[in-house]
Amino acid sequence: MGKKIPPAIINHHGIILEEVYNLSKKYVPNVKMIFGSNIPNLKQFKRIIIDGLSHGFVIINYGRKDVKQVGSGHFLPIAAYNPKSDRFLI
Repeated sequence: MGKKIPPAIINHHGIILEEVYNLSKKYVPNVKMIFGSNIPNLKQFKRIIIDGLSHGFVIINYGRKDVKQVGSGHFLPIAAYNPKSDRFLI
């Protein structure tokens, strides 16, 4: 299942996507890691997130610089989807 990462290391350096995935597999059945670069379009991306929400929860990992924020990678939980407004609650 991989090596244990001390909390002090995570607090100082953060945690990478693969480490979050491996940790999740320990506690969440049928967890999946899907890379956005492998999803052909926005419609399919939204469909994957909505499907994930119907089975539990979704965590997105994105590059902060891509949305003009300070820092590097960031994890973002998606809590819900509203089809009327076509918006996700983060």
